Amino acid sequence: DLYDTALTYAQKAIAVALAMKDSLAFSSFNNDLGRVLAAKGQLKASLAAHMTSLSYYSRTNDKLGQTETFYHLARTSLLLKDRTAASNYAFRGLALARELRRKKDIKELGQVLAEIYQQRGDYRTAMQYFQLYKDYSDSLYIEQIRKQSFSMESKYEYRSEERRVGKECRSR
Repeated sequence: DLYDTALTYAQKAIAVALAMKDSLAFSSFNNDLGRVLAAKGQLKASLAAHMTSLSYYSRTNDKLGQTETFYHLARTSLLLKDRTAASNYAFRGLALARELRRKKDIKELGQVLAEIYQQRGDYRTAMQYFQLYKDYSDSLYIEQIRKQSFSMESKYEYRSEERRVGKECRSR
């Protein structure tokens, strides 16, 4: 199955990173391994892989790496029904995501927190975090549409200019 193939590649990538003494790649590949293990239902092994990544990112003060790893730890802890750990990881990740102004991470962590509070029966707080998720989701969508619009406009202007220059050259 595809997850077994992904697991094999993640393990090989980790081995290569270790052989090359590339700690950053090792940490990144451990997060990849953690995601694959979670998808396969091996949640405790997934947590261990993510904790390995977090250890490196914390030692090197890699806030982006920490943010992404906290998200994965929160998501996996939630799957394990450990809402206390999940909320701890999610809040730590959200604080870093806000500091780094990482809209995608704020959105994802807001969604995790909404799920946690919904499972706790605290629907008011769940709604607040769902609103955070929705606001950032909408913001990211609008940014994507703006980029696509700008790209299309630029292509149109380029082609128009190309045609104009072509006409001028032919008329000479």
